[in-house]
Amino acid sequence: ADEPGTTLAPQTTTSDYNREIEDEAMRSGLDEVTEKASMASVIALIVGSTVGAGALALPAATAPSGIVPAGGALLGVWIMLVCDALLIAEVNLKMMRERDEERLIHGRGHSPVVIPLNEMAERTLGEQGQVLMSSIYGAVSLTILVAYSNKAGDLLNGVTGIDAAVVATAFTVVFAGLVCVGGTKLANSINQTLTY
Repeated sequence: ADEPGTTLAPQTTTSDYNREIEDEAMRSGLDEVTEKASMASVIALIVGSTVGAGALALPAATAPSGIVPAGGALLGVWIMLVCDALLIAEVNLKMMRERDEERLIHGRGHSPVVIPLNEMAERTLGEQGQVLMSSIYGAVSLTILVAYSNKAGDLLNGVTGIDAAVVATAFTVVFAGLVCVGGTKLANSINQTLTY
């Protein structure tokens, strides 16, 4: 017998929930459970793209202005980024909670899938906001790619003596080729190896 105050998951029927859509998604490999992203890969992506490219270069770039202005600017940017991260986490958790409630209603349980940034932007800013956010994220990613290629060219030029532009191009071609051949799994492994 059920104890008073406990609730059971609602019983669903085919008319309550369209199982055909879920079955088709599972057959075509689009089910959320098949697209897991590990916490280590997410951390490596964030560390590699933000901390590695930006935060480590900021003290050297701001040093000529003096310790007080540079420290104040870095502290201000840090506070802004912490607030930004907390807002993104709040939106992400709210969307995960809503998604899981929907899944529980239909007897599917918690989904381990990470909610992408573009979905969060669409949900909070609308379709135009999503396009703007995706454009900005793409521009930042391109800038990071160019910065890494340029720095790799400088470092490898010092080691090999070959022209920096040639070495940077070779570096980019080799790593781009590895990613093209190995796909996202290899890219994730390379990113984690270089980050950790």
